[in-house]
Amino acid sequence: MIIANPVKAGERCIAKSSEGPMTASGKTIANTLLEISFQQPGMSLDHMKLQKLMYFAHGWHLALVGRPLIRDGFEAWPYGPVNRSVYQEFRHFGAAPINCYASEFAPGETVPKAYVLRKDFKDSYDVIHGVWEKYSSFTALQLSDMTHEAGTPWSIAKQRGQAQIPDSDISAYFNTLLRNSRVQ
Repeated sequence: MIIANPVKAGERCIAKSSEGPMTASGKTIANTLLEISFQQPGMSLDHMKLQKLMYFAHGWHLALVGRPLIRDGFEAWPYGPVNRSVYQEFRHFGAAPINCYASEFAPGETVPKAYVLRKDFKDSYDVIHGVWEKYSSFTALQLSDMTHEAGTPWSIAKQRGQAQIPDSDISAYFNTLLRNSRVQ
């Protein structure tokens, strides 16, 4: 389904479409967060901050909705959880603000498109917006520090020597945060 608004920034981003599977690609969730940031004057996302916001959205989605938000998961990298496909797409930005959407080929398509999460997937969309409200005011380094705290899925994966951070660990951690927030 093509949305009428073309993507304004970035030559590689041909047209903006919406995606709404049970779980979305990392690029789709990255684009959804970028879309939110592009709509807010003075707000920009660098690569590290985008990765951490995606991770928090994925974790809270597991806790609140009960299923993964991002199908291609996260790896334990030195500065925290990283989605490899989004890293590959935006690594050339370094610490500079990202000014383009990620593009990918849909099955059967010959032209790459920039996909965002469809707004009618309300549970997922609400989680992403909730994460934006809660975490977007933090810097990339502050968000990275949050993922490095003792007992986080990232720290557990690093202790175990695992490259991939299991969704089961992410779910358990964010469910604990959810339970603790309801007690207070």
